[in-house]
Amino acid sequence: MSKSDTLNSDASGDSGNGRSGSPGLDPPSDSIADASHNPDPDSSEHLDYDNDLKQDMTKALEAITNPGTFALWEALPTTPPAGLHVDGVGDIMLPLGEGQIRQLIDKSHQAPFGRRSETLIDVSVRNTWQINGDQLSFLDPAWQAYLLDISKKVATSLGIDGPIQAELHKMLIYEKGAMFKVHTDTEKIPGMFGTLIICLPSAHTGGEVVVKHNGKYKILKTSDASQSFACWYSDVIHEVLPVESGYRCVLTYNLAIQPGLARPAASTLGLQKEPLRKTLTTWLRNPTSYTKHSHLYYILNHEYTQAAISPHALKAKDYVRVQALRDLTAELPFVVFLALLEKEEVGIPESVDEDEEIDEDAMKMIKMIQTMIIMRMVPIMPWTCASLVMR
Repeated sequence: MSKSDTLNSDASGDSGNGRSGSPGLDPPSDSIADASHNPDPDSSEHLDYDNDLKQDMTKALEAITNPGTFALWEALPTTPPAGLHVDGVGDIMLPLGEGQIRQLIDKSHQAPFGRRSETLIDVSVRNTWQINGDQLSFLDPAWQAYLLDISKKVATSLGIDGPIQAELHKMLIYEKGAMFKVHTDTEKIPGMFGTLIICLPSAHTGGEVVVKHNGKYKILKTSDASQSFACWYSDVIHEVLPVESGYRCVLTYNLAIQPGLARPAASTLGLQKEPLRKTLTTWLRNPTSYTKHSHLYYILNHEYTQAAISPHALKAKDYVRVQALRDLTAELPFVVFLALLEKEEVGIPESVDEDEEIDEDAMKMIKMIQTMIIMRMVPIMPWTCASLVMR
């Protein structure tokens, strides 16, 4: 699927058998014509593709330390800890059953919304039940560890380098037909920059959160998993679509950064990705680049095994760089996949005594006969896996 001249023989970064994770980039075949519309080979975008493309792509990716996204949804692998207590209802059992949800609704009130300086209640705009945060308590200390783990994922995903605060705001209960029309979040605590919701286990359909920013949108489907979380910046536009069946029950948290620090915002995202966007655009639009390098490979910093490689298992800089590539697939005609690169070397080993125990990993080669680089694509959902590559 990739041309042999697009990958150096030392791609794994060491000698002997090696294995490393690698994301690949590939223009979809039905998009090549649109991506190659009559470029001028003498223009400033023309590259020496043996050198400049590789250097520019590597430089652009290495410049990305934490680009962030304006909104995120992610399934949670485990049920939230026990110990959630609601005044007037008692301890909450998970997953939520209809009987207990009806008890919660009995102790709730209609959720208001803000319009300019007013606080209003209008079920044609927002039709949701609310329980205030001061009526909620967590009796199990494991809740704090659970929330801290989620907060770290939120900070990384939104592109925030420092610690963040997640302050419980309220519980929201959406029954059939409940919704919240298009709005933006208002500042509720000092330093607030966004919102986090933790969706408690309760079967439902509908209730998707549609988040829009700068001409792009994401659909966050809490019904896709038993428990999940979603987050977004305060300066994005979003709405909650009507619940079609069941009950959608979420805990909402105000996200804040230490007062006095520059407040993160969706409007400041994307600056780190500009060099990457420019390089990818040049690659896709120039027929010389596509003919010579239809696939691009980039070697990740950390080594991963077949059993341990997945989007959420990527470490530190690997995660944010691959995430930046994924974000750009919404704008440019290419796709991204993860792959494993294996380096195999065949040669003549140094001589050893007959009774000497042989350590194949430490054995030195007197003469190298052949070096092979093998790419094994890793099928990972929900990513689109197709032929695509770099480096």
